[in-house]
Amino acid sequence: KCALSQVTLPDSVECIGGGAFAYCKIKEVNIPKNVIELGSSPFRGCDLLERIVVDETNPVFTSIDGVVYNKKITELVCCPSAWTHLEVLSGITSIRREALCYCDNLETLVIPESVTNIGYMAVSRCKLLKNVIVRSPVLNMERHVFCWNPSLREVKFFGRLNDYDCYPFNYISSSFDKTTDTPADLVVRVTSNWTGPLTTWDARTIVVEN
Repeated sequence: KCALSQVTLPDSVECIGGGAFAYCKIKEVNIPKNVIELGSSPFRGCDLLERIVVDETNPVFTSIDGVVYNKKITELVCCPSAWTHLEVLSGITSIRREALCYCDNLETLVIPESVTNIGYMAVSRCKLLKNVIVRSPVLNMERHVFCWNPSLREVKFFGRLNDYDCYPFNYISSSFDKTTDTPADLVVRVTSNWTGPLTTWDARTIVVEN
């Protein structure tokens, strides 16, 4: 744990590395105009963080209501860990790898129809996450998107995936066997557009709805 409760970044900063402010007690952070690179989950585990503000003149990133996006507002980059509910903006097409990783207060997540790609472990290690709705009609989902979410009970897909072998709820590595903290009673709900497995998927129950 980090005791840091306030941070002021000078304009000379160009990169904020992955996990740079992990587990700090900050409630708000300002990203200066010259930051052109954000590593994976730079504010992971900052459970009090309510707002991330990007300088309006930053050429790479922007913020809306405290959430960070790329300048074109097509990619979700990171979200404050204090949030309990997130409905991703309509028009976003991509969720960056580990964008919501370690958002420990997040309980519900809604992903709009516009999203076509969800990055590696994008919604992993969210210990209170219970429900996810994915409205995308066709989705490319990289591996382990929803792994290590011990409270997850329901994920609903309204469309289909391009790859059904992405191990969304389990972590697979050559160094160890299949492991997961995702509950065995997780229900995955799908519609008639689903073209993937209909019995089990990562040992989870799949229910087809009209």
